[in-house]
Amino acid sequence: MWLGPDRLFIRYRLRGGALWNFVGVAARAAWAEEGWAVRSNKSEFLAEFRDFEPGVRRVIAETPPDTLFRWGLFARQPLARWNSGRVTLLGDAAHAMPPFLGQGAVMAIEDGVVLGRAFAVAGSVDAALDSYQRARVDRTTTVMRSSWECAPLYFGRDPAAQIGPLAASMAAQRESYLYDAGSVI
Repeated sequence: MWLGPDRLFIRYRLRGGALWNFVGVAARAAWAEEGWAVRSNKSEFLAEFRDFEPGVRRVIAETPPDTLFRWGLFARQPLARWNSGRVTLLGDAAHAMPPFLGQGAVMAIEDGVVLGRAFAVAGSVDAALDSYQRARVDRTTTVMRSSWECAPLYFGRDPAAQIGPLAASMAAQRESYLYDAGSVI
């Protein structure tokens, strides 16, 4: 992860290290366009991160242009209800998770584990879905709110001054990693 005034750039491996993914985040006063398929362009991305270290700029410059996208981060209130009849939501559909704790995929995986456990012990679809929702709402709401609370730590004006608060925040979140979705329900 690289921090710059009001920006961050993070990269990580996927598919057993076969692929790299990266995300550049820049604070904006406003953003109206929603969607995951809004095309970006290399010159725009390079301009945004023009003062970052050469390795970051090289990653952007070497990225195929048809793989660059941009999207806004929108705060959503936690849903009070995830179920409707025999349909339920999980992952970001149920609890849109901001990226500041790196827990979006984790929450979706936990949802799947808990939903599976609920069906294994429930006597009906309705009972399973209700049990799943009851087991997950508080957990996902807490993680979602904690993630939004961390957001300002990434967007300071002095990256050197951000390191201490970011490290303290990550240490404070350690307990949330002890959650065992396999023991719920």
